[in-house]
Amino acid sequence: MSLRLQLTPETEARFRTLADAKGLPVAEYVSRFLETAETTGIEGDLARQIQNAVPADLQRRFNRLYAKRRRAPETLTENEYAELLRLTDEIEAHDTERAHRIVRLAALRNVSVETVVAQLGLKPVAHD
Repeated sequence: MSLRLQLTPETEARFRTLADAKGLPVAEYVSRFLETAETTGIEGDLARQIQNAVPADLQRRFNRLYAKRRRAPETLTENEYAELLRLTDEIEAHDTERAHRIVRLAALRNVSVETVVAQLGLKPVAHD
């Protein structure tokens, strides 16, 4: 595929200088540059999404209901139990999506999942 770009003279000169420094034809350099920029954007988006935790109010409500169930299960109402199940499903769905994003980011970076977890400073969360 061929694509023509309209660049300012300064931008074109900068691309030519950078391509020359790498020993690449300018078209190949620009192509690589654009691919890297796209991947970097995707990586950044994934990293930001991975850092998004379960909303605090949802987590607090889950923790309260879960603690009540463990402490005195007979005091948990039917509605509270149904809410606990719904919150459990929401948190599990969030955690599953987060795990998929970690795997995708590891694949993009060509590193292990453990490496991505360390790079992002992720810590295991105890739900108990």
